[in-house]
Amino acid sequence: QAPRDLLSMKNEAKERPNYTFPLREVESQFRVERVQGPTTSSLGSLSHAQLMREAYPGAIYYYATLPYRVTRVTVKTHQVQVRREKRYTTRPNRLPDRVFPQLSAAGIHEARQYDRLAVVEGNLLVRESINGMIENRGGNEVTYLYPLPRELGFFQDQPFFNRNYFTTGVMLTHPDLAVEGVAAETLAEAVFEAFLLNVPFERGDIG
Repeated sequence: QAPRDLLSMKNEAKERPNYTFPLREVESQFRVERVQGPTTSSLGSLSHAQLMREAYPGAIYYYATLPYRVTRVTVKTHQVQVRREKRYTTRPNRLPDRVFPQLSAAGIHEARQYDRLAVVEGNLLVRESINGMIENRGGNEVTYLYPLPRELGFFQDQPFFNRNYFTTGVMLTHPDLAVEGVAAETLAEAVFEAFLLNVPFERGDIG
C-alpha cells in the first residue's frame, strides 16, 4: 500500500515508477525556468550532478531538442534561469576534483596495514569545480573563464562554480608514491581497472 501523499505518483507511474521518480538521482533538484515578460515556463528539473554537466552558468542547455542559454544559477533557491539561444554547443572547463578524506574515528570504516602500504576505507568529501566554459560556434572554440563579463548577458560573479558531496572511498598510501618519477595517476588507473575486473560495478558509478 502506498502512503496517501504518494498515491497520485503511483497512479501516474503505473508499473514504471522510474519514469516518475528519479531512482538514480536522489539529490535535490534544480528547477529550470524560462522567463518571458510576466510568463514563466518550466523546462524540467536537474540534479546538482547534471547541473555540473549540462546547465552550469553560461552553458547551452538543450531541452526537447531546443537550445537555451543558462543566464543565471541560484544555488540557494535551486533555480536555473534560461533564455532561447542559437544552436551553439558548450562544455565545462573543469578543474581536477579535490578529495578530502575524513580521517576521524567516525570517518574511518576499516583500515589495514601491509608492510609500508596503508589501506583505509572511509568517508570522503569531494569537490567538483568549473572555472569557465568552452563554447563552439561553427568549429570556432572560445573559452570564457569565470567570473563572466556582464556584457555577455549571462552571469557568474564568482571565479568558480562548485559542487560538494559526501561519499565513501578507499585510500592507499605508501612512501614510494611520493618518489620522483613515480606515475601515480597511471598506477591509479591500473588499480581502478583491476577493481572493475573483480567487482561487477558499472564504470560510470565508481570514480
